[in-house]
Amino acid sequence: MVGITTECSLDSGHRIRKGDEPVSRIRRELAQVCQENLFTEKILLCPDYASGHSLLERLALDGGRWLNLRIATVDSLARETAEPALIQEGLTVMPDGSGALILEGIFRNLHPDLEYSLRL
Repeated sequence: MVGITTECSLDSGHRIRKGDEPVSRIRRELAQVCQENLFTEKILLCPDYASGHSLLERLALDGGRWLNLRIATVDSLARETAEPALIQEGLTVMPDGSGALILEGIFRNLHPDLEYSLRL
């Protein structure tokens, strides 16, 4: 398995950018890693799925191939790593967003006079 990390985001014109510079270097390096490891599983670690998909779309438009490459976030890798052990212990993995709702319910029960607003 090959791990690839990047900090990528979309600017207001929906172009992929890294900081203040275009990510053409990232696309070139990603294309090279994908070409050199064509049949090896590759994980592209991005801050969110949307920016990862945009990067791969641009790579495809540039003629790059990204066979066996999947996008992951820190949260998705943590869940993927922890979930089998939790299930083996008979625990249930909460769906995304459930934790915030449970915490809000706990806070409301502890201090019903205060107003809580957790953003999901």
